[in-house]
Amino acid sequence: MDWKMSIDLTWNDAKTVATVMLNRPETLNAMTADALDEVGHAFQQADAEGARIILLRGAGRSFCAGADRKQYPGFKTSEENIGRTQNAIEVGVQLKRGLMGTNALTIAQVHGHAVGGGLVMAMCCDMRFAADDARMSLPELKLALPLGWGALYRLIELVGTTRAWSLLAEFEELSGTQAVEAGLFSAAFAPDQLGQQVQQRIDALLQIDPEALFLTKRQFRAIAARASFGNIEELDGALLLGPLRGPHVREKFAGL
Repeated sequence: MDWKMSIDLTWNDAKTVATVMLNRPETLNAMTADALDEVGHAFQQADAEGARIILLRGAGRSFCAGADRKQYPGFKTSEENIGRTQNAIEVGVQLKRGLMGTNALTIAQVHGHAVGGGLVMAMCCDMRFAADDARMSLPELKLALPLGWGALYRLIELVGTTRAWSLLAEFEELSGTQAVEAGLFSAAFAPDQLGQQVQQRIDALLQIDPEALFLTKRQFRAIAARASFGNIEELDGALLLGPLRGPHVREKFAGL
């Protein structure tokens, strides 16, 4: 597939590890709707081509600074086709499903900032490693928005209800080290050691029997699906549509 400049998909020599690189360093890898769609397709392609591990990382100074503020996430006032608008809003839900639905083990390598949807992308990966000075936050309520993408269940699953409220309503920002203490990330390392440490873990994972690792991934996925008590994420597109049609979100988004 001929990938756009927003995303790079590369492979190791053995074709066992695919790396999906967010490649908009001039914007701290802030994501447009098209870029999010590209991430999902890159994961699907890597999985379909037999990757055992998919690594998600960002080019430049940050992993992902969230939504691109130059592209308002809602629709224009002239937009009258609510069905088309709803489909655009649900790109995040589709991306979450794509990241969490792979057969390959997925790993996020986070440095710099991981904000909003950027942090959610990392949360959707099976294992998450960060630089100890990384900065992570979920500022959706500052933007007059609920947390979308079906991500609230995943957040509660990782950190619990009490900490989830702190992250969302108290605008708590976590360092990489604090994210590990909260249960949000697997481990944190000095920035100059992060890449090497992640590669060591990838090498160790490749020593595990592929079928056993695949079946374990299936077990995790089945348990998560059962624990969710229904597909709550289906509501998120509808929840986001109302606020995005009003003036408050546009004003907050422009004012950051």
